Amino acid sequence: MDFEKKDEVIRGSSNAWEKDSIKNQKIESTPVYEGGQRFEGEKKIESSKINNETTYGDYNSSYETKKREEDILKERKEKLMKFLKNGQIWVIGVLIIALILGVYIRSLPMQDHGGNPGLWDITTNTWTLGPDLDPWLFHRYAEIIVENGSLPKIDRMRNVPLGFDTRIESMLLPYMIDWTYYGLNFAGVDASVELASVIFPVIMFALTIITFFLFVREIFIRKSKESILKANLIALISTFLMIVTPMFLARTIAGIPEKESAAFFFLFLVFYLFIKGWKSEKKINAGIFGVLAGISTGLLGLIWGGVIYAFIPIGLGGLIAFVLNRVKKLN
Repeated sequence: MDFEKKDEVIRGSSNAWEKDSIKNQKIESTPVYEGGQRFEGEKKIESSKINNETTYGDYNSSYETKKREEDILKERKEKLMKFLKNGQIWVIGVLIIALILGVYIRSLPMQDHGGNPGLWDITTNTWTLGPDLDPWLFHRYAEIIVENGSLPKIDRMRNVPLGFDTRIESMLLPYMIDWTYYGLNFAGVDASVELASVIFPVIMFALTIITFFLFVREIFIRKSKESILKANLIALISTFLMIVTPMFLARTIAGIPEKESAAFFFLFLVFYLFIKGWKSEKKINAGIFGVLAGISTGLLGLIWGGVIYAFIPIGLGGLIAFVLNRVKKLN
């Protein structure tokens, strides 16, 4: 009896083990669905490996593409910076564009306005000046110079009956209009004194912009290539801002041959030559630039009573440099 009971127990445990084995087989063979596809057993593992390899490959590909794009951008940036630092042609090109823009704006009154230029006198059928008083005085002086070769010492049409001493102020400006008149005719333009007076401010504007650019550039320029690039950029930006400054525009527009139209040129020329001489390391260069700055200051005084605006910053700047012990023996 005991042996029979033991045998039944062994049979029962064996049947239970077989049932568990069959159950486990069913679980392992149960189909698994991922991504809408059916995988069983090892297929699921192989599919997972393939997906991982695909994802890793896509990541490497996108990383390499991004790195290649960054290298291309870096290379282009280096070429651009090298061109900007080493070449000066682009500076001249941008400055020419600025000059063309400024001249175009200031010559608008000379362009066609309904069949005739804006600055056109229909009664005399010739050029005329803008709505300002002083330009007519300088235009009359220029006509006198063209007819007689020089200005009289006393202008009897001013301060009647005593007259006005023409040597007191603005002696040079009428002569500059006169030189413009002869220059236009020499270039083949059938110009009148009126046309010379009208276009004179535009010509002086172009010269003023060049001296202004050189003046601002000289302030910031140093020996390193980086400083040259920064000086060029600052000078160009300042030049474009100067071109559209309303106060400067009003004094350099066509038809208004005012004192300031010529004075600005000599003012910035004085500043440029002074700084150039101050920064020179050789005595001869400092002496040449100093003499030229003095001549320019004298010419400025022959045009404009505002020559004091050249004396004040130069004198004040020299005083500050002396107090800060920045004045060298050469200066």
